[in-house]
Amino acid sequence: GGTGTKVDGDGAEVNNNGSTTVDGDGSTGTAVTGDDAVVNNGDTAATGGGTGTKVDGDNAQINNNGNATVDGSGSTGTAITGDGAVVNNGGDATISGGGTGTRVDGNDAVIVNTGDTTADGEGSAGTVINGDNASFDQQGDITVTNGATGIAVNGATAKIDNSGTITVTDAGSVGVSVSGDNATFINSGTIDSSLNGTGVSITGDSASVTLDGTVNVHAEKNADGVYQGATGVSVAGNNSATEITGNVAISGSMATDEEATTTGKLDGINVSGNSNSVVLDGTLSMTLDSQNQPFSASGITVTGSDNDVQIKGGVTISSQGGVDHYATGIAVTGKNTVTVSGHSTLDVTGVNGSPTVFALVNEGGQVILTEDSILDTSSNTTTTLNYNPYSVLQSAGENSSIVNEGIINTNVGTALMRADQGASVSNSGTINAKPVDGNPMQTSMIRADGSGSAAANRDGGVINIESTLAPVYSYGNGAYPLKWYANTEYALMASNYASVQNDTGATINLNGAGLFGLGASKGTATNAGTINVDGFIPTLDGDGTITGKTFWQISESSPFAMSAGMIIGSTDADNGDATGLNTGTINVNNEGFGMLALNGGTVTNQGTINLTADEGVTASADNQLIGMGVMNGGTAINDESGTINIDADYGQAFYNDGTGTIFNYGAINLNGSPMDDSDAHMGDAPTDAVWLKNLTGSGDTDTRASDTGFAITDAMANYGSETLTGDVTSANWLYNEGNGSLTVNGGLTVITGLENSGTLQADTISASSSLYNRASGSMTTNTLSLSNSAIFFNEGDFTGSVIADSKDQYVVNTGDMTVAEDGKSLAGGTFRFFNQQGATLSNTGNAVEGGENSIINVTNTSTSNSLYQVNSGTITATNGYSAIKTANTSALGAWIWNTETGVINGVNPDAPLVDLGVGYNFSNAGTINVQGDNAVAISGGTGYTIKLVNSGTINVGTEEGKADGTNGTGLIGIKGNGTSTTINNTADGVINVYADDSYAFGGKTKAIINNGSINLLCDTGCGIYAPGTTYTTDSGEDIVAPTANTAPSQGTVPTPPADPNAPQVLTDYVIGTNADGSAGTLKASNLVIGDDVKVNTGFTSGTAATTVVLQDTFTGSNIQGADNITSTSVVWNAQGST
Repeated sequence: GGTGTKVDGDGAEVNNNGSTTVDGDGSTGTAVTGDDAVVNNGDTAATGGGTGTKVDGDNAQINNNGNATVDGSGSTGTAITGDGAVVNNGGDATISGGGTGTRVDGNDAVIVNTGDTTADGEGSAGTVINGDNASFDQQGDITVTNGATGIAVNGATAKIDNSGTITVTDAGSVGVSVSGDNATFINSGTIDSSLNGTGVSITGDSASVTLDGTVNVHAEKNADGVYQGATGVSVAGNNSATEITGNVAISGSMATDEEATTTGKLDGINVSGNSNSVVLDGTLSMTLDSQNQPFSASGITVTGSDNDVQIKGGVTISSQGGVDHYATGIAVTGKNTVTVSGHSTLDVTGVNGSPTVFALVNEGGQVILTEDSILDTSSNTTTTLNYNPYSVLQSAGENSSIVNEGIINTNVGTALMRADQGASVSNSGTINAKPVDGNPMQTSMIRADGSGSAAANRDGGVINIESTLAPVYSYGNGAYPLKWYANTEYALMASNYASVQNDTGATINLNGAGLFGLGASKGTATNAGTINVDGFIPTLDGDGTITGKTFWQISESSPFAMSAGMIIGSTDADNGDATGLNTGTINVNNEGFGMLALNGGTVTNQGTINLTADEGVTASADNQLIGMGVMNGGTAINDESGTINIDADYGQAFYNDGTGTIFNYGAINLNGSPMDDSDAHMGDAPTDAVWLKNLTGSGDTDTRASDTGFAITDAMANYGSETLTGDVTSANWLYNEGNGSLTVNGGLTVITGLENSGTLQADTISASSSLYNRASGSMTTNTLSLSNSAIFFNEGDFTGSVIADSKDQYVVNTGDMTVAEDGKSLAGGTFRFFNQQGATLSNTGNAVEGGENSIINVTNTSTSNSLYQVNSGTITATNGYSAIKTANTSALGAWIWNTETGVINGVNPDAPLVDLGVGYNFSNAGTINVQGDNAVAISGGTGYTIKLVNSGTINVGTEEGKADGTNGTGLIGIKGNGTSTTINNTADGVINVYADDSYAFGGKTKAIINNGSINLLCDTGCGIYAPGTTYTTDSGEDIVAPTANTAPSQGTVPTPPADPNAPQVLTDYVIGTNADGSAGTLKASNLVIGDDVKVNTGFTSGTAATTVVLQDTFTGSNIQGADNITSTSVVWNAQGST
């Protein structure tokens, strides 16, 4: 605790030319108390809490000419308390163990370090200044490790100038830490960060940061062999200004044969807070390379609001190796703006949609690539098996946007710009996409995904796409119109109900196969500009110039992968729900579609489509050059203002694969003159069906008839009473609302979806997509035919017969279903059926000779494994019907279940109640009741290994039937029909035999295993085994049936169009009155008077009456809510009436 030299008084001068060694808490080498002191030191060593030089007083000057070694918590080389201190550190400083090289507590300090500083260990610091207006000149190098700090300034208006090299490693380590407002940091040296270290951290408002040197942030391995992240410069606060005239370099590299892991993130520049500005005049580069583990990195990260970042020197990003690095050049979160100019590059090798992103914008931010910007991107897709939802320029969240005003050079297969979650992206510059080798997945240059998201090619914007690849069948992605084809590219594309548009004055140029100007699987697409399409595959020379062209097409009957100006909908059911509108110009040369509508898609031409061919080019196939096409149920409309000009011998106005609908109300010209409808250049003839543009509103009644039928193209809802005589085809969602009545005297074809909540009747219904009969709904039809992957969800009342032809088709019943026609099945064909708990299936018709005569009738003979039927509700078969019948198949192992809640009733079935063909096993865990002479509850198929398992209850006859004599005789509970059949009444199984001369088991079997209960409750003649029953064993363990399959979920149904007659709600309205007793009048219909509608008391000046009646204040039809009218005065009480 002693002191070597102690001086009290002002103006003292101390010269320590030798070495000073201080050890121990409270020990001091030189202590000066007083102002204006001057201390010259040689070497200093302070340990154990000691202090080399201590000055208490203002305007002290300390010259440390030797080296300083400080070790231990509380140890300090030089400590000054007072204002105006000047410290010159000419020697090197080594700090460890929590010690401090130089500490100044006071304002206006000036420190010059020309020596090198090494700080190691948590709590260690090279220099600490606590006070305002500090000035720090760091000329030597600083090395900071293991949680130490090189320079720490706590106070306002500090100025730090670094011209040395700052090297920072390890978590918690900071090269320069500034806490306080109005700080200035100037770096002309090098800042090097790794192993979770931070080069510079500035916290406080109104900071000024100039980085004229180099900032290096790189991944290095720690002692455990794990690559770590790091941070270059962090600025947190408001109103700061950062200018980067040097270079920021971020890197992570791993040897090809290295198997190390990575953790943490490499951050170049982080800016957080509000109203900060960043100007990058230097270069920002990011280089990541690894074959095994991805690195995570960010060049500039901006959070907060109203921050402005200008990148003038461009950004260079290289992401290589066998993995996808999570790297972002510019990350913006919040209401901030980043403008990019200069020459930028992004070079990526990875899967499609790599998470290496040039700019990522969230929560209302904006990134602008200015007219002076050039962005060169190169994307090398390593596989078509995977894809990621990222793009080079990505915007997410409401009010977030990315705008390109410059030039972007990229290649086909690059996901360039994307808007999600209500964000937007747009191009008003030039985008050039050149061919690429390999097989890229489906991609879009510019994409919008999700409701409220938007993408646009603005006025002056040009998108050029060239491809030398042919589309190939590949793995599916339902977000794209062509779900299953790789080597396909969309200039702009909408998915999940987003919108895209090519504005007036904007141009899209496509050269190659599988290229599309505007696409939408679910959403809207609008072209008001120009789209030029040449569907021939180009041949390019070494300079990229087109030297030839080649025809390509998958097949004449499947031309959908040809290029198109617009492609709307999806190749697959339930993936399409989109509209496309052309009010501009689409030019198609040699090959392709002007507009193509697929499943769930509707295209409308109100502009011009031109079909041309190069000189000397002739048709290579049918259906090669088409104005408007429909496939897979799409709809095309050439509207009244639409024109299709055919100036090629093999051009045709329309194409229909036989599933879609085409309307023509516009003009078709051939070689400049109007074309006759019978001309072969018409292609496939447009429909002559009546185009339905509306159905009834609530309270309305309408009846229409058409010999040529009706076609519905837009989503449409019926709220009133609509009767249509003629076939109806609905290409979009069709809704019949709760009070609606829709009658179709003809066939109803549903392509996109049907939701019925009211009363629906149709002769027949054909559906290639899902149908919903809601709990309030009643649906009656002779036949409901399912195709593709259609699912029928019945929650209400259904009467009719369902026919299906695929295992991908389901019936899910939670309501009541009945078949009324004699001999017809309720569900027949190939399908999967779920009769849920509480639901019912029944028949009212009679069995007929040669009829299906079963409520569920599975007819498929090729397979049974996937055709599971599950009953958890009630099936009641009467009038000779069976409950379930299956055909013989060549497959094994399929199960049909009657679950714990399931009940199957059969009264007088002509065939077994559950009549199984070859290939089906049956599990009863519920209740089966059967009555009638010679009736059989469960009958197995012949041949193969069959298991008939009862763990529930089978009543052979019923107790009530025994009492009233309706049970019949000769009944059997479970009957086998082959020597490979095993019947098992498990330990939980109960078979009650109430009918006389009836039996629990019968038929030909391999084994009958009874581990449960058999109750012979008849009056006479009943037994366990029917005469002629055969089996080789009657003992064994119970068979455990597999768990029953579960029904598919319903998914979502789009919101129906509004009721045109829906009441309007009147709010914030005052009924004015006059002295003569008159009042203001509001004329309206379908009006609901809200709670805040009042009448004033202007009439009181003309009358002394205590009761006044105001007539006709509201006139019109369907006015409700009169009792909500109140008075503006507490004296008068208002009471409304109608």
